[in-house]
Amino acid sequence: MKLLAFSLAVLTLLSLLSACSGPSKEELLRLQLLQAQQAEAAAEAERQAAAAREQRVEQRLQQALQVAKQQRTLTPAEVPQLLKPGQIPATGATQFFSLELQPAKYNYGANKQSFSVVGMRQSRNETVLAGLGQQLAADALLEWLLWQETELNTLSQTVAREGGQRLTAVTGDVRRDASLRSFSQQWQWEDSLFEDISWHTSPEQAWALTSGRDVRLQLGVRLCPLADCRHQYSYRNQPTTAVRADILSVLIVDGRNNEVLAEFIRAAE
Repeated sequence: MKLLAFSLAVLTLLSLLSACSGPSKEELLRLQLLQAQQAEAAAEAERQAAAAREQRVEQRLQQALQVAKQQRTLTPAEVPQLLKPGQIPATGATQFFSLELQPAKYNYGANKQSFSVVGMRQSRNETVLAGLGQQLAADALLEWLLWQETELNTLSQTVAREGGQRLTAVTGDVRRDASLRSFSQQWQWEDSLFEDISWHTSPEQAWALTSGRDVRLQLGVRLCPLADCRHQYSYRNQPTTAVRADILSVLIVDGRNNEVLAEFIRAAE
């Protein structure tokens, strides 16, 4: 009996020692195989996501280039339709607008020609647009003037009509983040009150472009169709409809010959 009791005690001790020694070789092999499969699945998911991003960029780039080539941005007569509830396509279709670029004096110290976007303004800490800013999860906003009612003044100049309607797109400040992929290293955004984008070039090339004063920015945006994405307010006594939007493409276009000088394309959905 004493021998049997001793044998049982030894077997119990060996079992305890085996359990405390960790997983077996087979269990370790299964764990390593599972980790390898998980890593491969993650890598495949990333490859698919990268391929989808590249496809989106190429499609948006080609669409923007085609619009620029055919000069198919929305006309002043077409834009007011977007002010009507339910007229913004629910499919997320891209709307293209043309904005003027105003050249500044050439900067000889930095060897660059800067421009401001006519009708674009920064909207930091403005309570009237706070709700749209929360939807965009952005602290700094840009408001782009897409259209406004105009009239001729006494000098036969086109000016904003007193009390006329305006349509603006509210977006995150693309100048301060990397949401737009640049296809031209010579053109760079400026985070400045007076300059929005700059062309790093020689004064001779800058003069050749700016002397005609026909440089424009083609803006491709996806306007949110939901009622919550709209905000009505008054700007300098002009009734304004501000619509939350995502910028999908920006082209810099030479209006003299319709040549595309720079492209910025959004890669994210």
